[in-house]
Amino acid sequence: MTDSFDPYTSPPQYGQQSDGQMNPGPQRDVPNHLVKAILATCFCCLPLGIVAIVFAAQVNGKLDIGDYAGATIASEQANMYGNISIGLGFCRSLACW
Repeated sequence: MTDSFDPYTSPPQYGQQSDGQMNPGPQRDVPNHLVKAILATCFCCLPLGIVAIVFAAQVNGKLDIGDYAGATIASEQANMYGNISIGLGFCRSLACW
């Protein structure tokens, strides 16, 4: 029988430290506003909606690496550009009436 590596029962490999948890995950919940950004892109203002999507897509990646400050800033930026896009779309629809 050959030795097999089991990540759940084997000791840490290559200098890794064991803290008793395999993946502690994010400690804070930061909203990414991705749905708002997609809807703003489709129905309101395309350029600002795309900017909102880019910032919304950065939130989860930054949380995964532990950059909570960067994730919060990206979340706020996605929210802001999504709101501006929705506001411009609303103003444009009012101008058509």
